[in-house]
Amino acid sequence: MFARSRRTVKDLAACVGVAAIWGLCISQRICRATLQRRPTSALQPRYPRYFTADFRIGEDFNVGSKHAVRISLTIRNLTNHTNPLQVHNNSGDPLYGTFFGGYGRHFIPDFDFLF
Repeated sequence: MFARSRRTVKDLAACVGVAAIWGLCISQRICRATLQRRPTSALQPRYPRYFTADFRIGEDFNVGSKHAVRISLTIRNLTNHTNPLQVHNNSGDPLYGTFFGGYGRHFIPDFDFLF
């Protein structure tokens, strides 16, 4: 997810990851939870566009001659774009066709012990 190239600015390492997905297909189901077959000529319903930009910044501290400690902060979904994870795909559902389950912006502190 994160880019392998690192740029060091004043001993801080930063990584940036970007993902853009242009609408994955949705499988529709009828009331008895069986897969609904669609003609090949019909347009397939799709998820909305998915975009996420992640950012990580961290620093390594030496602990003795063989070990180090890495402290970093990761920001997931930097743009706070709505990225739904699920859809109500059962045609008998009153919320049929609505998307739900997205993640907002997250700040994740991280502590790693390096051998």
